[in-house]
Amino acid sequence: MMRAALVPPGLLALLALLTFSPAARAVCTATAPSMAFGNYSPVSGSPADVQGTITVSCTGLAVSVRVRACINIGTGAAGTTVVPRVMANGAQTLNFNIYANSDRSQVWGSRSTGASAPPVMLDFGALLGNGSATANYYGRVLANQTGARAGTYTSQFTGLNAQVTYLEYLLLPPDCSQITGNAIPITFTASATVVADCNITATPLDFGSVGLLTANRDATSQITVQCTSGAPYSIALNAGTGNGANVASRRMTRTGGGNQTVSYQLFSDSNRTVPWGDGSRGTSTVARPGLGTAETLTVYGRVPPQTTPQPGAYTDTVTATITY
Repeated sequence: MMRAALVPPGLLALLALLTFSPAARAVCTATAPSMAFGNYSPVSGSPADVQGTITVSCTGLAVSVRVRACINIGTGAAGTTVVPRVMANGAQTLNFNIYANSDRSQVWGSRSTGASAPPVMLDFGALLGNGSATANYYGRVLANQTGARAGTYTSQFTGLNAQVTYLEYLLLPPDCSQITGNAIPITFTASATVVADCNITATPLDFGSVGLLTANRDATSQITVQCTSGAPYSIALNAGTGNGANVASRRMTRTGGGNQTVSYQLFSDSNRTVPWGDGSRGTSTVARPGLGTAETLTVYGRVPPQTTPQPGAYTDTVTATITY
């Protein structure tokens, strides 16, 4: 037995209208500014952020037609993944990414990178045959990349790594994963400059309580340094604030009045034979290559035998200067 369902002519016309996509008549272009992150410190613990816009413009649009533009951004020329993307300086790389939202939680991808990193979709109409729309991008160089060496890092985006595909439609456009024709390139460069930078902290040097200064009194403290990988640095210690002090003869001054002092010295070696100063008066600075990670240097202090001054608290403040 043959059966047939009759569909009212008006419904057939509506179904045709919903699924009809005219042949593309529009000519579209896409522009994006270069993604310049500027200076980035790998030891600061902070990311480097930029934002900008990608604009898609079309001409020659038919009356009542809308455009769906799919902005696809791939890995970039320097890398092979989108989580994370990388910029390169020779064999060195720097992790970054491009996001579709301001809180930088949604990675901006392409139709080939899957649901976790989709392309960004724009839908817009026409006025007198012309139409355009913009999408904001949000870039970030990831924080705490302590292995990054100083230099300029780049990644080029163009062609298959950055393109817009688009389609004219009436009511129901396909998903971006299905729009592969009418591809136009977007060309931009992501760049960042990793700078030489250092952090330095120090702990107090405490000789404790002593009665008579008839023998050596030794103590140590630590200076912690974190400098950009491969960036050499040196640390100088000044004479301090003691009365009559210099780097070859430091002095702690009695707190609470008077000019009484206790002589002491700082050294860079455990044998206490190399005075640590600013390079003058027979002292030396301490030089190291930057490791990227934190490095702890020991300061070796000594109060030598001397005439014991009036009892009290004796202090000094020494400034450490790091040059890199």
